[in-house]
Amino acid sequence: MYCKIDYFVPLFACLFNYLSANSLSAEKATEDVICNTNYGKLKGFVAENLVDGLITKANVFLGIPFAKPPIAELRFEKPIAPNKWKDIQNASAFSPACFPHHSKEFRNGQASSHSEDCLYLNVIAPHSKSPEPNGYPVLVFIHGGAFAIGSAVEFGWESFADLFVSQDLVVVTIQYRLGPLGFAASGDESFPGNLGLWDARMAMKYVNENIHHFGGDPKRVTAWGHSAGSAIVDGLSLSTHSQDLFAQSIQMSGAVFGEWTTSNRVIQESDKLAAALNCDKHLADSKLLKKCLRGKSVHEILDGVDKIIPGRRDVNMIKFGPRLDADFFTNDYPQLIESAKKKTTLMGATESEAITFTLFGALTDNIMNYLGVSLEKMAIFSKPDFDNFLVEVIATETVFGAKAKQVQDRISAFYLRNPDKRAEDNQFYLEKYTEMISDITFFVPTLMEARYKTAAGWPVFLYFIDYFNSNKYPEQIPVKGSYHAVEYPYLLPENPYFPTFEFDQEDKNFQKHFWILSSHSPRLGEAILCFSKKNLFTYLRQPSVGSTKWPALSDTAPLT
Repeated sequence: MYCKIDYFVPLFACLFNYLSANSLSAEKATEDVICNTNYGKLKGFVAENLVDGLITKANVFLGIPFAKPPIAELRFEKPIAPNKWKDIQNASAFSPACFPHHSKEFRNGQASSHSEDCLYLNVIAPHSKSPEPNGYPVLVFIHGGAFAIGSAVEFGWESFADLFVSQDLVVVTIQYRLGPLGFAASGDESFPGNLGLWDARMAMKYVNENIHHFGGDPKRVTAWGHSAGSAIVDGLSLSTHSQDLFAQSIQMSGAVFGEWTTSNRVIQESDKLAAALNCDKHLADSKLLKKCLRGKSVHEILDGVDKIIPGRRDVNMIKFGPRLDADFFTNDYPQLIESAKKKTTLMGATESEAITFTLFGALTDNIMNYLGVSLEKMAIFSKPDFDNFLVEVIATETVFGAKAKQVQDRISAFYLRNPDKRAEDNQFYLEKYTEMISDITFFVPTLMEARYKTAAGWPVFLYFIDYFNSNKYPEQIPVKGSYHAVEYPYLLPENPYFPTFEFDQEDKNFQKHFWILSSHSPRLGEAILCFSKKNLFTYLRQPSVGSTKWPALSDTAPLT
């Protein structure tokens, strides 16, 4: 049985065509399939399903180790390539997820489905041999979750098989260490942090060296991430250790220029965690500190995060995430953008990203709720509440010193300009609070990066999503908009954010028409399909379709 596959991510396009046709059916395993990799043989299975009236087959390999288990002496160390094996290794079931950043974040309370031994990836590939001599294009999907939660397991393999592999792409999903296990740092060369980024780099290296065995073309790899996964893709494209491992990137709702995606505050939080675990006497010696931390059970570490409080009321809610470390990142981001290989990049965001954190956060008990306005407060949220957040969180005296008041006034004047009759409307201030957080955490970092990359000669294309279904909003939420992760039900029906999402007619209309904007505008879905599938980064350097052109950013018109 042939075990090989095809190129880039049909990120939006075909997905919508097939979903709108209501033609997907449940997959069933029909036979085993063997793939001989650089490390040994893997036994996966062939899945058969019905797409648009046609039977398609996918080779599915799950739980493939791309690194040695990061346990015992390898905890808090960079990943190491796995050992080779002689017997055929079963690859028909997902590996455990990586541990989240603290004990209350387990999905459905299932700690047993998580493990420190979690550095595995999954490959879903077309069953038939590629007609192209070098194989199919490849899409590597990196999950989000604030560097604190999430896994490849939660996205399954069926959606990828239905919507991407059926369009002649090889799909790879990966995992990386999270929370303190993936990002704790002392700040020196012995414990610099960013282990989760090194994990992602190791996974990309595995793909680069092995994907041809599955039918993929290692020279046509697109890295695609959402939220924290997007920031990881971004970092991989800039690091000298990983930028040669893939050809282009798709970055959805996450950029390295955000405070939540890059912060040295992880060092102080790591010190606090060490104190909570009675390891703080070794803060002056990172080697002894790591030894002490290795002596703690994983549950002691997660409980330690609970003791120091796992998040904060800040635009950087995250306590354990990436930092500029002079190792994975050898320079500041603008300099890295200037010196890195120029990759065609598709990036964007949704219109009201922060609703997920400012308003939906009130309905959750996880990392999303630290910026959340309580349900009781929503009804009376007013200008003093907006101003207090500016003073206490955004433009603090600690950061701005004597100029803090001036900065606060300028920010307030910008967001609260021309309130007119809405000055006493609490919904107005909720909207502006959400708008401000969206700008700080998503829009400004994305546009800043787009401008730096455009100036440095990167081919950059932007997208923007403003669709949302108001019928799906909780009744308690007064402000509505296109929130963070709103696209998931349409992109990947199997996802952890909307596991029971049911389409109504409005959603179906969105599938059919939203991506075909007009006869004079790019068809976004099909354009992204071309971007990801047809190697346009080499030829046209744009995700255009037919005679319709999707303009790239330029120095003279950077945002038009």
